[in-house]
Amino acid sequence: MLNIYKRSIKVKNSIYALLTFFVLGSNALLSQWISNPGINTQLCTAPGNQLSPVVVSDNAGGIITAWIDKRNSSADKIYVQRFNSSGIPQWQVNGVVLSASQQFASELKAVPDGSGGAIVCWKETRSGSVGIYFCRKINSAGIPQWADDISATIPYIASNEDEKCNIASDENGGILLTYKRFNNAISKFEVHAQNISHDGTRNYGANGSVVATTVLSTEFDNPNICVGQAGFSIVVYQRSQRIMAQSLNSIGVKQWGSEGFDAYSGISGNMFLPRICTDGVGGAIIANIDQRIPSNNFDIYAQRVKNGSSLWGAAGKPIGVGTERQWQHQITYDNNYGAYIAWEDDRNVDSRPYIQRIDLAGNSYFQANGIRVNPDPCGLVSISCGDSNSVYIVTATATAFPNIFLFAQKLSSLGAFPWGITHIPVSSVLSPKSLSLNPSVVESSGSLVCVWEDNRNTPVVTLFGHKIQPTGVTGFNNNNHNNPSEFNLEQNYPNPFNPLTQISFSIPNSDFVSLIVYDISGKIAAVLVNETKTAGSHTIEFNASKLSSGTYFYRIQTSSYSETKKMMLIK
Repeated sequence: MLNIYKRSIKVKNSIYALLTFFVLGSNALLSQWISNPGINTQLCTAPGNQLSPVVVSDNAGGIITAWIDKRNSSADKIYVQRFNSSGIPQWQVNGVVLSASQQFASELKAVPDGSGGAIVCWKETRSGSVGIYFCRKINSAGIPQWADDISATIPYIASNEDEKCNIASDENGGILLTYKRFNNAISKFEVHAQNISHDGTRNYGANGSVVATTVLSTEFDNPNICVGQAGFSIVVYQRSQRIMAQSLNSIGVKQWGSEGFDAYSGISGNMFLPRICTDGVGGAIIANIDQRIPSNNFDIYAQRVKNGSSLWGAAGKPIGVGTERQWQHQITYDNNYGAYIAWEDDRNVDSRPYIQRIDLAGNSYFQANGIRVNPDPCGLVSISCGDSNSVYIVTATATAFPNIFLFAQKLSSLGAFPWGITHIPVSSVLSPKSLSLNPSVVESSGSLVCVWEDNRNTPVVTLFGHKIQPTGVTGFNNNNHNNPSEFNLEQNYPNPFNPLTQISFSIPNSDFVSLIVYDISGKIAAVLVNETKTAGSHTIEFNASKLSSGTYFYRIQTSSYSETKKMMLIK
């Protein structure tokens, strides 16, 4: 009994030492993408809250993320950080301040500048009680560009209120913006657009291009923008439950009439919430909610527009249709002259995400009404496409909102699941999380990176991220992944578990390995490994169906390394 007591104390001391390492060595956790979704990578350790992160690719295998930071109580500042492919910060510790002028920000968004930097857009009430949109570029070295922040509209007009901005890259190092304005001076709703080039020039004039304006009784809403023909942009917006499309040339002059044209002309029923992406050949693909069938709740339809015409007929193409609700839709270019459209679908009672791919001719690649991408009830977070072969879908599962898990799935361009039907965890930490409008990105190596604000360290809200490689392996991608340079025992996943869990470990060279599970008293509960293992990473499945609920410890032992970790079995 004394030996068992000593062994139990030794195990507990090992666990205490492990926890001490995570507390004292928190800076080390920032040095690379952590492979365990039960830990994730903390991206900022500054005091105060870090909120509303957005992320873009740096086109060099890494990412750039921007966020609203409250480390200084006198003002909320936008900070930006670049991480390389291994997750190592490239700029100063805890990020670079984007603007000395900026005070309070909301609606943060970003696009890559095509040269390893990014352009960040935000809303601010700097000049009075109403909000306008600003932009600022930061280069690949972390140095803010332009003389100052560039506002989409100048001069500032106190009677105008701008909202619902959407942005896109102009594919020439600049940014396209469109937003809704209520012009109080003349009691009109308006849709505005602006193109700020790579050098900070407002190409659509000081006040932007007025895409549409009308009397108070007709409301414009939900504008979106993308690149059209070379030097042109395409804007879609909602005009009294109709979807309108307009094109602007390089200086913001309207090309498709005074207010554009109805993308579904002649089709009755309410249509709203348009989303847009380029079609790769000078036109655009629109996805929107549709209520043309009175007995249906919401449906998803798509339309392609180019040269002032609807190319898929007045009716467009059905994407997700049924008596239950299809909504919360997103669209992204598929890098092959078509688009992926994803949405939340209530056809199975509980909401689940579905996805469809459509080409230039309006042909659907997947089964009618799309493919379900997650077998469990969950919400759609984002879709990201980095090449012409596949798309990533991030989902959220809430067991007690706002406490959520994050998952990811990969779908091929032909509708296959290369990772299998089971989704991969992005964050298995059940904690309050909030995700911005572009929380994930496919960086240039083809890996998915997701960034979010997390309240797991209550009361502080900070940033966490997770990377999944194209093969479905999580963590960072280095040349020695298959032949690690050091020993490592990872936390089991899932944890808590019932009754199956996986335990992964890495050894730098061939060695005799024992991996043993102990109960709380120090008694051996299971022997998982007791043999020579080759150098590399190994994963063992542990089936605890014959054990009782409780706390267990697992210990790895080689000729020169040992480590112990704790896990919880709940039945």
